[in-house]
Amino acid sequence: MVDFTLSIPVPESVKTLLGAIPGLSTYTEWWLHLNPLHLVIETVLILVILYIVLWKRPSKKQTKLETLPPKVIEELIRDFVPEPLCPPVTVREESILEDYVILESKPSTETKIRGESKLMLNLTSFDFLGLCKYTPLYCMLLIYSPF
Repeated sequence: MVDFTLSIPVPESVKTLLGAIPGLSTYTEWWLHLNPLHLVIETVLILVILYIVLWKRPSKKQTKLETLPPKVIEELIRDFVPEPLCPPVTVREESILEDYVILESKPSTETKIRGESKLMLNLTSFDFLGLCKYTPLYCMLLIYSPF
């Protein structure tokens, strides 16, 4: 078995200074005299971490789109046909959709439904107080809306 222990000379002033701190003298003795390989490994690891954090920056990689000439990009855009988001509607599904209620007015406490002649009470809206009927407030809502 190889013995990696090595004695590093430490000045007496440093020994007395470190010996004055309780508990540090035994750690310092182990750190410097009994296992200096540990000190070398820690120092190398700290230097590697500093190199990675401070000096090594990720390089900007170009995407395939950036490397294509503008003519090819224009051709790709011109020839692009999007895939449908859903399959085509069947006859059966179309008949089911005809049974749904379609609103013909903006959401409010009362709303007009397609195929009905009178106004109906809208219990599904969040306009419980009827504030959408108040035009200045509704206009302010549209101006300051985040949507």
